[in-house]
Amino acid sequence: CHECHLTTMVQVHQKYRWQDFAGIKVKDPLSKELTEYSTFKQYLSTSMAGISVNLRQGQMENARQQFAGFKERFQALKASCLDCHDRQPKYYVDDSVESLLDKLGQALHKQPVDPGEVMKLTQGIGGESCSKCHLVHVPAAFAGVRN
Repeated sequence: CHECHLTTMVQVHQKYRWQDFAGIKVKDPLSKELTEYSTFKQYLSTSMAGISVNLRQGQMENARQQFAGFKERFQALKASCLDCHDRQPKYYVDDSVESLLDKLGQALHKQPVDPGEVMKLTQGIGGESCSKCHLVHVPAAFAGVRN
């Protein structure tokens, strides 16, 4: 058993336990359209990047709007986790990341806005949610896992 498990466990899990990511659809809360998962993730990433871009350009209201869109899309992402998982994930989209989102919203409404604080919070969200989720899910997605 041990030898077979060592050499085949990852492939077996990917084939029989993981959905094909290409089949996942998410309703984008901003466009109201049902989108491919990969497209939705690009929208989410663009919203997050838009916060920093607008902040650097001194466009505070645009940065706040990008944050509002990012937060809505993050909630849609969180809901999409339940398409594959049978219970709410305890990581990546849990209360600790929600807290970072809330702090980011508060930081963007301070007068004046501290760009360093905003950058630290967006990096925190990227590190605690985006990167950790990608470490688990991207290898299977790129492997073209099919059920």
